[in-house]
Amino acid sequence: MPLFLTKKRAHSQLSDDESDHYHTASSSSIATPYTSRMRSDDDFDTRKRKLPRYSLPTESPNNIFRIGNDERFAKLNATTKVLPHGVKTYLELRFQLQHTNVFRVVQVPTSYTFHHLGSLICFLFGWETHYAPEWRLVKDTVLFSSGPEAGQIKSSRAWKELRPHRPDNKETSDDRSNPFLESQTKVEDEKNWIIAKVWGQGAIFTQRAAVFHYNLGTHCTVEVTVSKAVAMPRTSNRPVIIRSKGAPLTEDETAEYADSGKKIVRDKEFYKEDFNGEAFEQYLNGEVKVFLGRKELVLCTPREYMVKVKDERAMIVRELRKAAVEKEGSDEE
Repeated sequence: MPLFLTKKRAHSQLSDDESDHYHTASSSSIATPYTSRMRSDDDFDTRKRKLPRYSLPTESPNNIFRIGNDERFAKLNATTKVLPHGVKTYLELRFQLQHTNVFRVVQVPTSYTFHHLGSLICFLFGWETHYAPEWRLVKDTVLFSSGPEAGQIKSSRAWKELRPHRPDNKETSDDRSNPFLESQTKVEDEKNWIIAKVWGQGAIFTQRAAVFHYNLGTHCTVEVTVSKAVAMPRTSNRPVIIRSKGAPLTEDETAEYADSGKKIVRDKEFYKEDFNGEAFEQYLNGEVKVFLGRKELVLCTPREYMVKVKDERAMIVRELRKAAVEKEGSDEE
């Protein structure tokens, strides 16, 4: 008699031969009603477990400058930052840093998920990827056509919300206090949404947009809009930067802006040629780092990155001392 016509029995009622038979069947491509839920020895073998993303103190989110053991960090990060398969259809997207004139126009493969897109934004704007980003998908968007806010979203209607997947799928206190998240909108995993699902393979849904919120400060919201579809001459999975302008403020500059209330405007160097080609893939693999300073946004090796961080800190200390001396002089007068 076929197995699916037999009467269901508890696992404890099976004989040894039957139990071995069903254990064998459960490991094949044919599923049976008696598939065992017992853990195998491999589940308890620590050598076969996947390493956590931050298995060392030097790789924790509290280590802002990623000081120490860059080689190990690169290996751990490479397992979770793999680029998707190559395609010939690209979408030309505009990444606009909200309330600034800083932007990037990039041709992106339609196979990219919003997880890849978030990593690309961090790469283009010089942000660390350990901050938990949040996406808001909107539709019926209207853009400013002129003035200093040209190209930015004037009005829109909420549609979806995406963010990194949490294993426990529980709401945190940060989520409840975050005004960016819409409580009435269903939150979905950013890895399950490719950009073609939002804008279409041929960029037919131009009224849709994506708003990327990066939990760093007041200058960390990027609006993503689509302009057209592009047919590439060959299959590829690498983004292509077409146009760019400026770079965002650093964390110190953002804090300075919040304390003083004065708008900080700095023209920073950004050479898009250095960020094209295989640079994004090298960044994901930890072979290169993106350094965002007060004067420039550049690619560098991990060793060069450490030198630039020290020089930047020294420059900030000098500026603070100079400001303190000037303040003392003005108080004496």
